[in-house]
Amino acid sequence: DAAAQQVFLQRLGVTRQAGARLISLFAYENPGLADWLQALADERQASQLLVPQGKILGDMQAWLGEDGLAPGDRRQRGSLQIQVLPFMAQDDYDRLLWCCDLNAVRGEDSFVRAQWAGRPLLWHIYQQEEGAHWDKLEAFLALYGAELSPAAAAALGELCRAWNAGKGMGEAWDRLLPVWPELAAHAERWCVEQAARPDLATALEQFYRNWLSYAA
Repeated sequence: DAAAQQVFLQRLGVTRQAGARLISLFAYENPGLADWLQALADERQASQLLVPQGKILGDMQAWLGEDGLAPGDRRQRGSLQIQVLPFMAQDDYDRLLWCCDLNAVRGEDSFVRAQWAGRPLLWHIYQQEEGAHWDKLEAFLALYGAELSPAAAAALGELCRAWNAGKGMGEAWDRLLPVWPELAAHAERWCVEQAARPDLATALEQFYRNWLSYAA
């Protein structure tokens, strides 16, 4: 609930601004970050970007034009406030995802956890040889976007592709904003739908039982 979120954020030293969009950022190095940060800074709506210590911090410092950012540091550029957080335990990271309106995540573990948070997500997939990661990204977008309107699915796909290509984030972000309410509602539904699915052990047990019944 909102009270529990506020208590947790205060423990991190975060004061949520009224009406601000809260975004978490955990990503690999990405040359497209500067374009996105500028778009956030130029927006009318305020955004608070919470950045746990990690690989993306170097690109952020380059955009800010300074080095040595440490946990607790805050910087304001236009409508964008950036705050550096310490690297946190997994349980606390899960809580952070739950508190935010959008979670930019990387790799596999945080990608799965972001889906459980029930919030819109931006996935920075781990790059593989011969571009194999693009097939995985497209497969996820097709599955995740199947119940979205064509406009929302296209906007989300464009943003994810721009993020992973490291270019075009500003324009892609601007095109995402009109479908934001739909994406937020869809993220909550997606979380509920996945929670209703059987876990892997149960699914394997049922598969084995079905196999035995056919073999009998």
